[in-house]
Amino acid sequence: MTDQHKTRILARVDDDLFEDRGREVESIVGIPDAISRQRPCSRLVLGARHIGKTEILRKAFDELFMLQGPALPIYYSISTTRSTPDAIAGDLTREALKQAVAFRTCDYGLVRDSAKSVDAISSQSDRDDLPWVRELLDRVRNPAAFIHNPFSAVSVLAAGTGLVPVVLLDNLQRLVGFETDGHQDERSHRQPDEALFEFIALQNEGRTAFVLTGLERPIGEILPADEDVLSQLESMRVERLPDAAIERVIRTTSGRLDVEISDSTAELMAQQLGGDLFYIRAILDRAAADGTSLRTFVDFEKVYAGEVLKGRIGRHLAGLLRVAAREPGEQRCALEVLRLLSEADGPVPLDTILERASRYLPGPELLIRRLHSMELLNASYGFVAAAHDSVVGDYVRAIYRDEVVGSRPALTGEELLRDKLKGSYRLMMSRFNRSVESQLLEALSHFDFQSVPASLLNQKVFEELYHGSSRMQIRRGLEQEESRARLPQMVLVKDAGAGAERGMTWRFFFSSGFEGGIYSESNEVVWLIALINAREPLDEDSLKRVDSLLDATLRRRRELQSIPVIRWYISKEGFSRTVLDSQLPANGLFSNYLQLDFLHEQIERPLGAEALRSSDFELVIPVENETELIAARTAEQIARAAEFDQESINQIKTALIEACINAAEHGESPDRRIYQRFALTDDRLIITVRNKGKIFGLTDASSTPTTGVASGAARSSRGRGLQIIRALMDEVHFERSDDGVSLVMTKFLKRPENP
Repeated sequence: MTDQHKTRILARVDDDLFEDRGREVESIVGIPDAISRQRPCSRLVLGARHIGKTEILRKAFDELFMLQGPALPIYYSISTTRSTPDAIAGDLTREALKQAVAFRTCDYGLVRDSAKSVDAISSQSDRDDLPWVRELLDRVRNPAAFIHNPFSAVSVLAAGTGLVPVVLLDNLQRLVGFETDGHQDERSHRQPDEALFEFIALQNEGRTAFVLTGLERPIGEILPADEDVLSQLESMRVERLPDAAIERVIRTTSGRLDVEISDSTAELMAQQLGGDLFYIRAILDRAAADGTSLRTFVDFEKVYAGEVLKGRIGRHLAGLLRVAAREPGEQRCALEVLRLLSEADGPVPLDTILERASRYLPGPELLIRRLHSMELLNASYGFVAAAHDSVVGDYVRAIYRDEVVGSRPALTGEELLRDKLKGSYRLMMSRFNRSVESQLLEALSHFDFQSVPASLLNQKVFEELYHGSSRMQIRRGLEQEESRARLPQMVLVKDAGAGAERGMTWRFFFSSGFEGGIYSESNEVVWLIALINAREPLDEDSLKRVDSLLDATLRRRRELQSIPVIRWYISKEGFSRTVLDSQLPANGLFSNYLQLDFLHEQIERPLGAEALRSSDFELVIPVENETELIAARTAEQIARAAEFDQESINQIKTALIEACINAAEHGESPDRRIYQRFALTDDRLIITVRNKGKIFGLTDASSTPTTGVASGAARSSRGRGLQIIRALMDEVHFERSDDGVSLVMTKFLKRPENP
């Protein structure tokens, strides 16, 4: 039962394609531990459509089921076909009964069996479980049992099994909008969402846990501002996967489907589809079904156009529109609104949208609210904007052109294909620009009074020092550079606009902070930054145009008028010799993308220059779980600054972790501290790990591991740790002092020029 295909019960995605969501899955699987520590045990899983929330719940169900621990997993997706609270309650009870019997009998095949009746399922239960099985059967047969609480079956399971039901409730937004049955007493028949949140509020003794997910906006509308509910419900946001992870999923999935794909097409797919896992799978399935390769952009865009217009993606988006726009008049109005927003440059005032929409539908406010809830547009603070999902915009424009305008169909090809091909190169360039912007923003957010090589902010000096040098030579030179620049501490970074002209794009930022460690108006400083992507080194005329735009940015921000402003120009290919010789404006800083890369590296490796200047430095960590990882990260920074190769860095980290664990477990340290010293010379790194205990893996001054102090198991474990350390490091020995024992480990630096 360890094979990933055998243990997939409800999950639809292979584990290796979902490994980047491991943290979210583990948060749910760890609910029993949270209960034991009296922490909030229920979860509200939030995130955009198609980001993987449903699969997280399904994966968590599978893991909890296979663990057979104190948590009883129940997965239920609220269906659009269940139109009353009683219908939901009956369906949930049937699923809970089936899944609970499957869990108790360790028969995971039963979970997927939709053909068996509840009577047949019940007959498979153990004799000891018959009382709660019969009670659930009675509730399925008697709808009146659910009047007070549609989720009461969960309490029956908790009491009957002695386990903690973890109810994984998907598509929560479908609880919104139920009408009470006119034949029942409305005072006792509450809305399902009210009953659910009341149920959660009462679970303060760890009897039940809920994990809720669905469309984020409607959930936000029904979530009560109730302290009892919020104290039991911990929010967990699911963010978009990094580009590298999405591209890996695309390449792996295409390989399993025998769809040939190039790296550039995988990158384009990740960007154009916004990392949407549903869209990605639909495109790859279509290519596999048609036997089409995705080697080129044209191949991909052909499949994309077909999927959006006539495939699974098109049917999905048509279904979303039908839910939001339920009448024919609403559908025409929705198309008009969405098309207008997709062609707008930015947010449009709500009054303008309502005026346009009222031509097709009286009182369109409710429709706009539904489109917002379905995440087909964004409405807030009196403005309306297109959804972040560009596929929605492509679909709306194509449908509007074909069904509303009634344009003649193309004899061959698709207009959507032509439009997407024109935008594909621009999209790939924007991907590169975003990665550089991300690097810049990360660097700015870590500005914290560091001293960095001054040449990184002066392209002219940088070229004089390092022209023709390799990256390794530049890195070594930067560490030895005497001229330094002191960075401010940045506390705010804001986008200040973007623009483009032929052969050049730019984005402006302003970053505000303080110099000298004194938080006063006299020490406040602003860096106005121009990030420029040009094909050639920027000449004087281009720089003047950029500078005039920066001036306009300053004039619009009156709060900056009395604050010293430093302008930092960062151009992909740098600046022309004329610009560098003039060094105008006088307080301007000039860098290319290579200098930005090295600056980012310097800030991310704060021990770099200082470490190489210093003979040794110390670190003290407490004897607690996982604090050895702090030591490992410190060692990694020092070793990387000294230019150890990655294999040596990994060996150093592993050896240090083993040493810290050894000291923690066997050191008998009275102050519960582990002391470390890192001594760096030209050809070696010496790490000393010391505690103030009586033993540290030896019984005398020799380096022989101890043999008579601890139990056999402890001696065996300690011996293996020391063997690992000796195998990883070049020299290892012990030193005894008056207040304890030290383990000294040495790793020699093998420089490329002196192998």
